[in-house]
Amino acid sequence: MKRFTKTVLSVSATLALVTGVYLRGAEARAPSVATCTVTVEHRLNNNLTSSYSSSFSVQAGQPFDDDRSTATRQKTFSATLQDGAVPVVSIDYFEDVSVFDAVSVGTTLELPRRGTTYTTSGRNGFFTSNPSSANHITSYSLACVR
Repeated sequence: MKRFTKTVLSVSATLALVTGVYLRGAEARAPSVATCTVTVEHRLNNNLTSSYSSSFSVQAGQPFDDDRSTATRQKTFSATLQDGAVPVVSIDYFEDVSVFDAVSVGTTLELPRRGTTYTTSGRNGFFTSNPSSANHITSYSLACVR
């Protein structure tokens, strides 16, 4: 009986130790959450024709989706967080800005340190000459912290 009690106590202590280490490791590996702000602006011949702005949080495995489409225009935004050694936020934005033209923005942003805000921005343009001349410029900015 002593041997049985000693074995049970030994197994119990080992399980408690392993469970404690596992739980502490799980807490350290808890999924990252990123809080972000995004702005996308579309200009036609230097006039602001459309803008999108959103503050959101995204977690690995739980994408953020925002559909602001209307009956005649599509406007969608999505963001994901890929958790890893260096978490990465990815965004995709699509908007049809006229009957014949659409704009799309996609970018990624690495978030290596907690508590630090990281930013990225850019712009893209295209020119059309038919049926009439038009200069399209789409700019974006993304700022995130985890």
